[in-house]
Amino acid sequence: SAEAYSLYLLARQYWVYGNFGDARREERVMRICGRAVQLDPYYGQAWALLAFAQSTLRYCFGCEVDDGFAAAHAALSVDSNIAEAHCTMARRLEERLLFAEADAKMETALRLDPDSWDVNREIARVNLRDGRIAEAARYFERAVSLMESDVQSWARLVTCYHALGDGPGMRKAAETTVAQAEQVLAHDPSNGA
Repeated sequence: SAEAYSLYLLARQYWVYGNFGDARREERVMRICGRAVQLDPYYGQAWALLAFAQSTLRYCFGCEVDDGFAAAHAALSVDSNIAEAHCTMARRLEERLLFAEADAKMETALRLDPDSWDVNREIARVNLRDGRIAEAARYFERAVSLMESDVQSWARLVTCYHALGDGPGMRKAAETTVAQAEQVLAHDPSNGA
């Protein structure tokens, strides 16, 4: 429905431009997506975004909420090609130390949508966690090419380039991080991240 689509777009806006590091971003996205899927239970993208928000609340903030598995499963039952839902499934496997299975899910997500900002950020995070700095940098680079305003990925690129000994890359990433952060703060002065 048009209302569900409008709600999804609002939730996506909070997801992309919200205050990373503040659990209220995820809570807001969950509420809005929850309403969207009430209106349209077959809205796979809204289920997938709900799954991402739940997973982040559970695994990054330690909140006692569903880990996104049920919402990701709902998204995939609507459309098995929703790459972002595979990322949430991968995160659950990763948290259970099933790394090979998690990596396979991430490969599926990337194959399904190599141009997904969320997928590239998740793959970069996994590579960074595993100490594969060059690979992490490649996926963070892809993420910022898809969404230049992604301050968090620019900041992580500073770390990657520093570890790789790429001074010019580190300097460019740092300058872009500051420029993008200034734009975010001009739009939302309360964004502490």
